Amino acid sequence: MAKIAVELERALSSRQAHGTPGQTMSRILARGNGWTVADVLCTSGPRDRPFEEQHSRYAIAIVLAGSFQYRSSVGRGLMTPGSVMLGNHGQCFECGHDHGDGDRCVSFWYSPEYFEQLVADRGVRR
Repeated sequence: MAKIAVELERALSSRQAHGTPGQTMSRILARGNGWTVADVLCTSGPRDRPFEEQHSRYAIAIVLAGSFQYRSSVGRGLMTPGSVMLGNHGQCFECGHDHGDGDRCVSFWYSPEYFEQLVADRGVRR
């Protein structure tokens, strides 16, 4: 786990040294027709305002380091290492960092068509 946190600490140190605002950076690890896997690093902290976004795809993310608050119309939770976040295509959500600076996640993103085919292939009905 220490190696995972190193890049987050490096990004947070750089932010502090340069006085830049918190930001989210994604590095694509793999992709195919309708799916993407990304390493997502966020340098926002308690001094940054929570920000609202909208899932452009279905998302499954696993928190690797840091923490953040996640809020949507379905509920809210404190995301810490090991937490799993599920996001629905088109759903609005808000992230905040009241408890500390930054987080790092591995995220799996699926286009609506690809995700619906995955579900259908498993025999799940609507």
